[in-house]
Amino acid sequence: MITVNQSWQRKIIPLTEGMKELLMDCHEREILKLEPYEAASIRCSKGLLMRGLLGTKVCFTLKGKRFISLYITDLGYNYLEHHI
Repeated sequence: MITVNQSWQRKIIPLTEGMKELLMDCHEREILKLEPYEAASIRCSKGLLMRGLLGTKVCFTLKGKRFISLYITDLGYNYLEHHI
């Protein structure tokens, strides 16, 4: 099994334009403190999750509804700094 630190050392498969947009959108949502994207509703999230650039966590809406959301991992922040 490859850990996050080891995965940064290996070459990451290039991202599609949709993946890059999603990664930047997730970053903007975190900065602006907006509700995160729901993992099931985003099409490009699978590739970013497989590359370790995004992660998932359980969140709650203001009404108490539970959903799985996307967040940027440390590897994702490193990718944003160096490649975008």
